[in-house]
Amino acid sequence: MTLRSSIWEQKFLRFALLERREKQKAVADELQRLVQPDNLSSMFDEFVENTLNSIHHHADSYIHDNGFDKIVLFQDLKTKMKLRLHLWHPLVIPKMKRLRQNVHNHRWDFSSAILLGRAENISYRFADMEEDGEEFFHYRYYARGSKECYDVEELGKTKLICTKTERVSMGEIYSVDNETLHRVDTPENQPVATLIIAHENMSWVTNDLLSERYLGFKRVTLSSPAMTRQEIVGKVENLRHQMGI
Repeated sequence: MTLRSSIWEQKFLRFALLERREKQKAVADELQRLVQPDNLSSMFDEFVENTLNSIHHHADSYIHDNGFDKIVLFQDLKTKMKLRLHLWHPLVIPKMKRLRQNVHNHRWDFSSAILLGRAENISYRFADMEEDGEEFFHYRYYARGSKECYDVEELGKTKLICTKTERVSMGEIYSVDNETLHRVDTPENQPVATLIIAHENMSWVTNDLLSERYLGFKRVTLSSPAMTRQEIVGKVENLRHQMGI
């Protein structure tokens, strides 16, 4: 936790007490307020200062297997709600294609605001027995938490049906329920940044459906090293430069 003001704790506690749909609207409204340039600049000022002066290890910020930098700006210790920054960088090699994200669900509902660039949020459902969907390797994913590794367990193969593609651009907000299977696609040649508020946990296990690779194990622990504070600050400051704030 690096945003330390009690205002953040009070705000997230109020969110946690709301019913699900009321909470989703309140969180989206808060994101709309936060993405205003002055508010975003002040929040980043506070975050960078606290990150540089904090004595704790920033184990929750790391490079995610789905191809983006995940930086935790704030985690409420009571509700476990989080404010997170996700950063995608342009690919270095021209005309190279990004690997598709793993299709997955979450342990919590969330809302996401596009700070920079654009993205596609693509939703799926499990195919019925008689349906001819797209085939995926199906794994159970066990939460990383503050560890620098995570566990996956093989469940076999399954098929998915794409149900919706939502295109979102800078300044727009979208929300995803915890049980919804989805992935996020971003352009290969543009930086993309999103600001996310994740609600409190509803479970400790998620489905992770791998289309690009087969891990080859029934159960395996995968390394997920944390960023250093210098890496975190450098990435945030680079985003500020790109946004002109």
